[in-house]
Amino acid sequence: MLGYLFGAFLVLHGLVHLLYFGQSRKLLELQPGPTWPDGSWAFSRLLGDETTRLLASIACLLAAVGFVVGGAGVFVKQA
Repeated sequence: MLGYLFGAFLVLHGLVHLLYFGQSRKLLELQPGPTWPDGSWAFSRLLGDETTRLLASIACLLAAVGFVVGGAGVFVKQA
């Protein structure tokens, strides 16, 4: 039972990363006001906003896939 709850948590957490993927690609706005990842202090000055959005999108997508696949692995009891 606890394994299924943990698996569901992993899958849902991965789906949340898809929301941030949508925000980084400017497909949706999670809240009015925040401009993430535009203006990132770590990357925007070095790479520019467009490249920063692309890197954030890739990172969020990879995280989402990893969490969903990990949650599916927990559901099917993979070692």
